Amino acid sequence: PVKITKHAIAAKCTELYWKKGIQNVTYNAAISYSECSKGTVYKLFKNEDELHLKTLEYYYENKLKSMEYELIKRNDVYDFIEFFFKSIDSSGCYFIITNSNRKLLGKLSNAYVIKKEKIWIKLLCNLILRHINNYKIFVKNLDVSSLAIYLMHNITLINIMKNNNNKSKDFVIIKEAIIEKISLSFKSI
Repeated sequence: PVKITKHAIAAKCTELYWKKGIQNVTYNAAISYSECSKGTVYKLFKNEDELHLKTLEYYYENKLKSMEYELIKRNDVYDFIEFFFKSIDSSGCYFIITNSNRKLLGKLSNAYVIKKEKIWIKLLCNLILRHINNYKIFVKNLDVSSLAIYLMHNITLINIMKNNNNKSKDFVIIKEAIIEKISLSFKSI
């Protein structure tokens, strides 16, 4: 017999939430998809919010850690943008898509998403600062956190576009707009 764990159920439910969107799946549908009995799921998870939280934690640990590492090791914003556009998969990012719908989440999962978003914005700020230092760019009045938030919003937009099956030319337009905005931000005033 296979041991049923929170981790195993979260891994299974993550697939469903990723495919259909966390906001489009009922608790009963997730339980059914997990191939476990309701009693087992209720015993392991106090409520739907805890299941959402565990799927987000599972996804973060198994998918986003590698992307976070890529962000940490890069010193060039444009290089990261190229990497991001090449590496985004066909279904977008479960975490980012969930973040865009976080008002539909419970307290636990909402707090987790907000916490991780802050970490990503901080990582993007650090990347921007490394870029500025690496290229010895002198920029007056550059609000690094606003530029990082701009990048984060565009990462969210791209993921939503991926989920909506937008055409590849749309991604080229967005990519060019992001690069132009960053280039303008880096120009000396």
